[in-house]
Amino acid sequence: MRILYHHRTRAEDGSAVHIRSLQAAFRALGNDVLEVGPTAGKETTRGRSIPLPGLAREILELVYDRAALGRVMAAGAEFRPDLVYDRHALGSTVALTAGRRLGVPVIIEVNAPLVDEVSETRGLLVKGTFRKRERRLLQEADRVCAVSGVLADRLADLGADRSRIILTPNGVDLDRYDVNDRGKALRSEWQVGDKVVIGLTGFVRSWHRLDLLTESCAAAGADRFLLAIAGEGPARAEAERAAERAGVSSSFPGVLEHASVPGFLAACDVCIVAAATPYASPLKLFEYMAAGRAVLAPDQPNMTEHLSHEANAWLFKKGDAGSLAAGLDALAADADLRSRLGAAGRATVVERDLTWEGNAKRVLASLEGPT
Repeated sequence: MRILYHHRTRAEDGSAVHIRSLQAAFRALGNDVLEVGPTAGKETTRGRSIPLPGLAREILELVYDRAALGRVMAAGAEFRPDLVYDRHALGSTVALTAGRRLGVPVIIEVNAPLVDEVSETRGLLVKGTFRKRERRLLQEADRVCAVSGVLADRLADLGADRSRIILTPNGVDLDRYDVNDRGKALRSEWQVGDKVVIGLTGFVRSWHRLDLLTESCAAAGADRFLLAIAGEGPARAEAERAAERAGVSSSFPGVLEHASVPGFLAACDVCIVAAATPYASPLKLFEYMAAGRAVLAPDQPNMTEHLSHEANAWLFKKGDAGSLAAGLDALAADADLRSRLGAAGRATVVERDLTWEGNAKRVLASLEGPT
């Protein structure tokens, strides 16, 4: 199959990993893939975007399609795709328009209910216009990929036909996460001693609740733990200060190249999702599981789609420092428990094929029915 893959992503973050990895998975299955987007064929960047006033930013988001449609159609005319695959961006329906003109199916991958999410985080001055575009996209796309069951329900409420929704959570390349003893050098550098290393990767925002994590570590015994937090973001400085105030040893190595993440996870004993939006599919979760680390995560529906308490993870009550402290205490005290949960987490990835190739297979299999 010939797949035209469109996106509007510029930054080097989890979304960039997702884009590259899914394209590679399609190719590994024998398909030809042409990427069309701002960074197609280029290295993406961690540079900060230029802040714009709200209305100016929304206008640019709305007129993107007009500028992009010519590029997408020109690429399609030369490539002659069998499918247009689009990573949904706020206000963009260019892939749907192009797919209809090219006469091929269109698959839209949705990672968040963007109109609602952006309205809540930065506000939308012309929310009605964005909502109209979103509804058209969800109603007319041949398939809609949702990264969680919770998100699938929200998309159905917004107009997507349930029979056309596919579940494609974030994934991993399993072979890269066969960590074995790769973490020894890093643990030596951190001077771990007999401490239990609690690891976390990803962008650091206030809603990731690192304040809850440091508070819980202190409650469970500050001298028992070392926090290893790989990432940057507006909440990093405060997280460092909070760890220092709580008396918890910590390491903040900053942003890691994605190729370095498996080695970092290998140095951790427990990996945590301290907080997550209710519809998210955190990339870090699947990487933790694939690396065979004991996972500590909030007990909420999008987590329990993949995790079961004391079966393949330790779940704590969302936002509850006491419950999180109890989980930290249990895992710190029992190395066998950590090992068992880590092995079970990796087994879950294998059994459910929570990999990029697994997602590519699910997408392609969905086209075998009527579109």
